[in-house]
Amino acid sequence: MFEGIKQNLPKETLEETLRNVQYLFDTGFIKEIPQRKIGERSSWDEFHMAKARLISGRATCFHIKSGSVIVNDKRVIGEGYNGAPSDNESCIEMGQCYKEKVSGKRYEDTMNSGLCRGVHSEMNAYFNMLISPPKDRSSILYNTVFPCHTCSKNLVATRTIGEIVFGSFYDLKEFQGSVRQLSEAHIKLSYLPLSEERYFDITNGKKHTSSNPAG
Repeated sequence: MFEGIKQNLPKETLEETLRNVQYLFDTGFIKEIPQRKIGERSSWDEFHMAKARLISGRATCFHIKSGSVIVNDKRVIGEGYNGAPSDNESCIEMGQCYKEKVSGKRYEDTMNSGLCRGVHSEMNAYFNMLISPPKDRSSILYNTVFPCHTCSKNLVATRTIGEIVFGSFYDLKEFQGSVRQLSEAHIKLSYLPLSEERYFDITNGKKHTSSNPAG
């Protein structure tokens, strides 16, 4: 479950944090959404997560590729990926990570430095919404990566998102702060890590061998 996560914590702290995160799953505070069988029609959750994952391919960050889709009543109303604003040169255009360039440090040592010039995918999705943002928390955010603490508090402030479905973890230290912020706003959290096999099955365009009538 925690593969690929940024484990920039002391060993004892990391182990305790992992136990705390596991507890959130064991108690149902974070719900894990099951994947359907290979060959079955995608669920709405799988469909929207697969789209978020596809969108992440446009990201301009060297280290993290994140994609986001905002859905209301099963309809996509906003989408975005992480990267520099269109009026700024992106890291890909520069040929190197901007944070590493200006700090002279490794990416892992620049966390929370305020040097990143990218806008995160969930905020780009919000800015790119096709309609006036609903203010009743009736929308669902599908995010390939769990939101950072800054994006979490911004999402709370929008009063638009009532549930976040995420596909992977990122930074455990930030994760705990984000969860606290989101839970206080009664935003539901769900986990849907699409496997490579299932993602390809959903997006390859082949006819499904069996159909699941559920939505």
